[in-house]
Amino acid sequence: MPDAILVDDSGSTIIFNVPMVKVKQMGPIFKLIQSKDNKQAVQFEGQHAQSLERLAAMVNDVGVSQCTIEEVFIKACKGKGK
Repeated sequence: MPDAILVDDSGSTIIFNVPMVKVKQMGPIFKLIQSKDNKQAVQFEGQHAQSLERLAAMVNDVGVSQCTIEEVFIKACKGKGK
């Protein structure tokens, strides 16, 4: 996803921040999560199918989370200090 921002890359974990306006475009990623949970092969379609298939082969675990209100306030306060 081009608008995703790399937040952390430590060890075997990579964390991206995805803008809320792009969340609806994450359907294929959720399909990947479901396929990993069910341990089944999934056929991806569309222009990013080949990239998603390579990603599915490399990913062992996927998680999704939402910022806490505390994190939102910390980011807002940091932004005002600039």
